Amino acid sequence: MNDFLDKIDKYKFGIVAAFATYLAIFIYVQLPSVEFEYQLSPYLLEADMEIPPDEIQLLPENIKVDLSVAREVKNAVRDENDTRKQSDKNWSSQKEMSKVDQSVEDLEKQFYEEAGGKAEREKIQADMELRKKEQEKNQANKNNKNDNMNNAGADNAPQPNTLASFNLKNRTSQKLPKPGYLCPQGTKGTVVIRIKVDQNGYVTEAKLDPASSTKLIGCMVENAESYALKARFNISSSAPSIQEGTITYTYVP
Repeated sequence: MNDFLDKIDKYKFGIVAAFATYLAIFIYVQLPSVEFEYQLSPYLLEADMEIPPDEIQLLPENIKVDLSVAREVKNAVRDENDTRKQSDKNWSSQKEMSKVDQSVEDLEKQFYEEAGGKAEREKIQADMELRKKEQEKNQANKNNKNDNMNNAGADNAPQPNTLASFNLKNRTSQKLPKPGYLCPQGTKGTVVIRIKVDQNGYVTEAKLDPASSTKLIGCMVENAESYALKARFNISSSAPSIQEGTITYTYVP
């Protein structure tokens, strides 16, 4: 009997916990579940406004406004201490665009008449034409002088120390690049290139003249044609639209 009581005392907490658990399960199982239903009204999705049957209609006579008072208003703000008399005169400094254009036109006409008018303009144009002709005459004389110097000799053949020479009547060279040292060592000879030049002095075409050349090596011909296109001559309005001539390049070892 004592052993039994000792065991109960030893496991009393476990026995109490197990009993409490069984009791809780028993109460949960035995209690009935009750369902309740609640009726909820939905929210309004749009405004609900009652319009009385005798609503006033928007007719012209209902919205007519009397503007007789508004027409009497002249200024948005008025200084009560301003004792100046009322005036209807337009004191605005702005002018109509047509009047401004007319004023500018009248001023230009006045300057034109003060400068001498049509007669003075014709005189200035005549002076410009005269100066232009004098410049062309001086340029032609200069070209003739240079041409005579370039044509000195039997057939305008390049001198021993000349790497490039040209034959273009009444024209002077402004730029004449020389490819005389660009080919491999030991290259020696002359290459003649036929050129076409416009009035602005640009070379528009450059082709080899094999009959007048003394040696036709690929390097010499390619450089001669390339450098001939880079040449530039003076501008001449009296020259043909396309003037033909030649450039002779001398290659040295």
